[in-house]
Amino acid sequence: MIYRKMKINILGAGVMGKQLVALLQLFGHDVTMWSRRSPKIVEPEIDRQRRILQRKLEVAGALGGLNVVDQLTLLESALTIEALSEDLDVKRAVIRDLTYDPSIHGLLTNTSSIQPLHIHPAARGLHFFNPVFAVKMVELAGTRDALQQLQRDLIGSLEQNGFDVIETQDNPGYIANYVLFREIGSVLRLIDEYGYCPEVIERVLKYLGRSTSALDIIDLIGVDVCYKILFNLTRVDSTFYLSPMLSEAVEAGVLGNKNRTSFRGFLKAQAKQASGR
Repeated sequence: MIYRKMKINILGAGVMGKQLVALLQLFGHDVTMWSRRSPKIVEPEIDRQRRILQRKLEVAGALGGLNVVDQLTLLESALTIEALSEDLDVKRAVIRDLTYDPSIHGLLTNTSSIQPLHIHPAARGLHFFNPVFAVKMVELAGTRDALQQLQRDLIGSLEQNGFDVIETQDNPGYIANYVLFREIGSVLRLIDEYGYCPEVIERVLKYLGRSTSALDIIDLIGVDVCYKILFNLTRVDSTFYLSPMLSEAVEAGVLGNKNRTSFRGFLKAQAKQASGR
């Protein structure tokens, strides 16, 4: 089945928002992105992201259209994907200010740590991973049978292009982040409370099949994003661990790959400073 060309609105021009715009364009859909920043700044960033995805993914067909706006009033009613900061108040405020009812054509949220219905009564979770070309898996909160037709069409378009769409419950973190951030929290707790150096933990975890370090994953996702995700998860489940080192790193301007800094480097600097006291 060939899925029809769609009009899709994306809210937010962060790391994931720009990837989703580029991805959906490559799938042939017409995408309008809302960003607080000027379109003149955002459009070149999307172009760069699209060139990356074109090299990484084999996608045939015509490129979809792109329109970037910096005013919510310029968005026309369409299937909407929310990819804003992992902050419930921010998400609610932007959706509240839309000039159309997002429930008409459907509202999907890329949230990774907040229950979709807490964001908006019509929201359904559709969680992508960063980078989208490396993890071609999407978590769908609930069943596709409960989705509106346009939402099901989008799911079909993703599957047609090689993405594995896995139905989950709507619990915060779904499956992937529930497991991943419990492990990240455990690694950081070993460092914070027991004084382990990261290299010792990583040597052990390699024998348990962990080929990628938790610290490298933090840099990939973004230190600030990891902090927000763990903050949200600990609010609903106290068994998660939120390291104070994450917020301290963010305050110091260490965000990971997005600004070419390193959480590992930050930890080393902190340890060196502590040993010199």
